[in-house]
Amino acid sequence: LQAQAQLAGARARLAQTRIVALQSGTVLARDVEPGDVVQASRMLLELDRAVGGELVFDPDERNLAWIRVGQRAVASADAFPQHVFDARVGYIAPSVDPQRGTVEVRLDVPEPPPFLKPDMTVSIDLTIATKPDALTVPSDVVRGAATATPWVQLVERGRLVRRDVELGIRGDGAIEVTSGLDERSEVVVPDGRQLAAGARVRTERR
Repeated sequence: LQAQAQLAGARARLAQTRIVALQSGTVLARDVEPGDVVQASRMLLELDRAVGGELVFDPDERNLAWIRVGQRAVASADAFPQHVFDARVGYIAPSVDPQRGTVEVRLDVPEPPPFLKPDMTVSIDLTIATKPDALTVPSDVVRGAATATPWVQLVERGRLVRRDVELGIRGDGAIEVTSGLDERSEVVVPDGRQLAAGARVRTERR
């Protein structure tokens, strides 16, 4: 019985010397050598997952209100900008980096392209909101877009008119107008000239 107990103890100690990865992958870095004495908190190996992929970026904490788990995104590697692939927010760190004021966000890539490599630089576009049939205008058309009273210039009966508007979703180069305009409105695109309200103008459609 004593020999069996010693054998069981030896097997248990032997099992503690084996380190098994939670998933398959490729070893990117090894920080230990055979025979080294290590502690539980020490990193031994760095693995790249073999299944799926992951993107990591650190947005400013001021943008946290626009980011949520499950949010869709598209990404492209700077080395292959013509190839766009899908991603989705899978993790948002619970704390803010006090030194940089950023938050770690990880995106899952269900079908990573074959050219995607560890530590590769990528560009990420998050889908903040979608709205079908939205009325939008170019961003440079709206004056005072960051104020409480944004406005645009219109042409009505051959004269310039100032019109206050209400704004909605803001995208890349375009802004949704929720009130103050309709599809028939002739909006003036700024060209650097200062024209006062009431001035007579001739329209040129673009």
